[in-house]
Amino acid sequence: LRVHDLELYLTNMEVDHVELDFSNVKFATRSFMDEFYNTFLKNQSLHPYQVEITNVPEDISRILDVVCRIILIKAGINSQVEAVIIYC
Repeated sequence: LRVHDLELYLTNMEVDHVELDFSNVKFATRSFMDEFYNTFLKNQSLHPYQVEITNVPEDISRILDVVCRIILIKAGINSQVEAVIIYC
Protein backbone atom coordinates (compact mmCIF):
# COMPACT_ATOMS: atom_id res chain seq x y z
CA LEU A 1 0.00 0.00 0.00
CA ARG A 2 1.32 3.42 -0.92
CA VAL A 3 0.38 6.54 1.03
CA HIS A 4 -0.58 8.37 -2.15
CA ASP A 5 -2.99 5.57 -3.13
CA LEU A 6 -4.59 5.65 0.31
CA GLU A 7 -4.93 9.43 0.16
CA LEU A 8 -6.56 9.24 -3.28
CA TYR A 9 -8.96 6.51 -2.12
CA LEU A 10 -10.00 8.44 0.99
CA THR A 11 -10.46 11.67 -0.95
CA ASN A 12 -12.75 9.91 -3.42
CA MET A 13 -14.86 8.45 -0.59
CA GLU A 14 -16.15 11.93 0.26
CA VAL A 15 -16.38 11.38 4.02
CA ASP A 16 -15.79 13.73 6.97
CA HIS A 17 -13.97 11.33 9.28
CA VAL A 18 -11.61 8.43 8.62
CA GLU A 19 -10.32 5.95 11.19
CA LEU A 20 -7.12 4.20 10.17
CA ASP A 21 -6.81 1.08 12.33
CA PHE A 22 -3.23 -0.18 12.58
CA SER A 23 -4.09 -3.26 14.67
CA ASN A 24 -3.07 -5.74 11.95
CA VAL A 25 0.00 -3.84 10.80
CA LYS A 26 3.12 -5.89 11.52
CA PHE A 27 5.76 -3.69 9.88
CA ALA A 28 6.13 -0.21 8.40
CA THR A 29 9.26 1.36 6.98
CA ARG A 30 10.52 4.68 8.21
CA SER A 31 10.01 6.15 4.73
CA PHE A 32 6.38 4.99 4.71
CA MET A 33 5.78 6.54 8.13
CA ASP A 34 7.49 9.74 7.02
CA GLU A 35 5.20 10.04 4.01
CA PHE A 36 2.19 9.00 6.13
CA TYR A 37 2.96 11.71 8.70
CA ASN A 38 3.47 14.41 6.06
CA THR A 39 0.33 13.44 4.19
CA PHE A 40 -2.19 12.70 6.91
CA LEU A 41 -0.99 14.18 10.20
CA LYS A 42 1.07 17.25 9.41
CA ASN A 43 -1.26 18.53 6.69
CA GLN A 44 -4.66 17.52 8.04
CA SER A 45 -6.18 20.87 7.16
CA LEU A 46 -5.54 20.18 3.47
CA HIS A 47 -7.96 17.23 3.46
CA PRO A 48 -11.75 17.32 3.47
CA TYR A 49 -11.74 14.63 6.19
CA GLN A 50 -10.37 14.28 9.71
CA VAL A 51 -7.94 11.38 10.21
CA GLU A 52 -7.90 9.33 13.39
CA ILE A 53 -5.29 6.62 13.81
CA THR A 54 -5.96 3.82 16.26
CA ASN A 55 -4.33 0.67 17.62
CA VAL A 56 -0.82 1.60 16.55
CA PRO A 57 1.66 -1.10 17.66
CA GLU A 58 4.42 0.15 19.94
CA ASP A 59 7.25 -0.39 17.43
CA ILE A 60 5.41 1.53 14.71
CA SER A 61 4.55 4.27 17.18
CA ARG A 62 8.27 4.61 17.94
CA ILE A 63 9.03 5.03 14.22
CA LEU A 64 6.34 7.68 13.97
CA ASP A 65 7.77 9.41 17.03
CA VAL A 66 11.23 9.54 15.40
CA VAL A 67 9.72 10.93 12.19
CA CYS A 68 7.92 13.66 14.17
CA ARG A 69 11.06 14.63 16.06
CA ILE A 70 13.15 14.84 12.89
CA ILE A 71 10.56 17.02 11.16
CA LEU A 72 10.32 19.34 14.17
CA ILE A 73 14.09 19.65 14.39
CA LYS A 74 14.43 20.31 10.65
CA ALA A 75 11.72 22.96 10.91
CA GLY A 76 13.69 24.62 13.68
CA ILE A 77 10.76 24.41 16.05
CA ASN A 78 12.97 23.11 18.80
CA SER A 79 16.53 21.97 18.37
CA GLN A 80 16.35 20.39 21.84
CA VAL A 81 13.39 18.10 21.14
CA GLU A 82 13.61 15.20 23.58
CA ALA A 83 10.28 13.49 23.10
CA VAL A 84 7.12 13.73 21.09
CA ILE A 85 4.14 11.93 22.50
CA ILE A 86 1.73 10.50 19.96
CA TYR A 87 -1.63 9.45 21.28
CA CYS A 88 -3.20 6.80 19.09
